[in-house]
Amino acid sequence: TIVRGFGLMIAKKLDKSVLILDADQINPGQHLFFGITPEYGWEDMLRDDGEIDKVLYQVKDSNLYVCPVSPNGPFTHHVFDSPKIEALWNKLKERFDLILVDSPPATSSPDGIAISRNVDGVVLVLEAEKTRWPVADSVKDKITNNGGKILGVVFNKRRYYIPEFIYKK
Repeated sequence: TIVRGFGLMIAKKLDKSVLILDADQINPGQHLFFGITPEYGWEDMLRDDGEIDKVLYQVKDSNLYVCPVSPNGPFTHHVFDSPKIEALWNKLKERFDLILVDSPPATSSPDGIAISRNVDGVVLVLEAEKTRWPVADSVKDKITNNGGKILGVVFNKRRYYIPEFIYKK
C-alpha cells in the first residue's frame, strides 16, 4: 500500500515516470490492485536478454507502470544472482525517473535483502507496535551487509490513541 500510494503520487503530481517492481512472489498484489493480468515477469526479461517492454504494464493512461516478479507463481531465486541483472537494472534506470520495489517482509523472505544491493536505497517498513527493535536491527544489518543503503524507516498500521481533533490543536 505504501509503495503504491507513493508511486501514484509521484506519477500524477510530479508527472514522473514510475515503475513498481512487485517482488512479492507469494502474495503479489500490485497488478491485482490495478486490474492487470500479466503474462510475463522478471525471469522473462532476463531470459530474453533484457527485453523490458513486454513485462511493463502501464496503469491506464498514467506514467505509472507495474512489473511482477513472476506472473505464474513462484520463480527461481537465481534471478537476483544472474549476471544479467545489473544490465537489466541499468535499462530500467534509463527508462524510468523512479523505480520502487515492493518486496515481501524480510522476516519471511530473503528476496528483499537480495535485491537491496542493486538499488540506490532502501526504506524499511515496520509494523508499528508489533515489530521488535532486535528484529528491525537484524533486518537493517542484513541489508547493509548485503550492500544495501538504508534511507529511512516508515511505520505502518500506527494507532492513534488521542482523538484527531486534539492532534489538530
